[in-house]
Amino acid sequence: MMRVRKLLAAGAAVCLMGLLGACGQEQNAAQIPEETDALSASAAPSVPDPIQLPLSPLTEEHAAARTAYVSALEQLLESHRLPDGSALGSGDVNQDLSGDVFAVCDVDQDGAEELIVLHTSDMMAGQAAYVFGWDPDAGQIRTQLQEFPALTFYESGAVQADWSHNQGKGGSFWPYTLYRYDEVQDLYVEVGSVDAWEKAQWPEDYPDQADSSGSGFVYYIHASRALDWEDPLDASVYQGWRYPYVRSGQTLEPDYRSLSQENIQLLLES
Repeated sequence: MMRVRKLLAAGAAVCLMGLLGACGQEQNAAQIPEETDALSASAAPSVPDPIQLPLSPLTEEHAAARTAYVSALEQLLESHRLPDGSALGSGDVNQDLSGDVFAVCDVDQDGAEELIVLHTSDMMAGQAAYVFGWDPDAGQIRTQLQEFPALTFYESGAVQADWSHNQGKGGSFWPYTLYRYDEVQDLYVEVGSVDAWEKAQWPEDYPDQADSSGSGFVYYIHASRALDWEDPLDASVYQGWRYPYVRSGQTLEPDYRSLSQENIQLLLES
């Protein structure tokens, strides 16, 4: 239970940072009651349609990053190598990458453009998603996030990465790992993994005592994906943990394009 309390306290700290306009700075989580965010979550507005992030015309401000992204994408297309030189996915250089997509946009809302690559033209184990950023001081591309290619980006700076498999007791709930954007490090930091137990699907031994809201679900929040089905949480506690990261739930929709030479060259058009 101590592990769960630490994760809940960390979420409360993020909520306070947002209210103070001090995202990316550490705060004392013990100062905030766990109930605070649960109340905020219950008052959250309905989720609007995703905000579209189209490819913007090339500007002088983004020219260096765009040039680097073009080189990186051409390297992916020609030699199946990532910006750091490592192999893409399973490493099959003869693989057809036409099913892969990419987008260039300011997905973490820091004023700079990122390169997103969704590599799905592979066996399940080789599929991956990448968010790359341009480091102007070092003059190189840095990896901000690497995950399975089932990403949901939030305006708040959070990213939800759904797992490749749902082999637990979640039923209609799909497990995921949640990340927050750290503007100081300019990368995504993992904040926890979530799975659930759906009573309608797995009624035997369902922990009714933890489901105080009667939602038919209890949730499990862990600092890693090694879930042990201990410490079931009511839906209100789960939503209270999640709210500081996703806030209103407003999502972002990057303008994904298929990985082709023609589409890559569009990045250099003004």
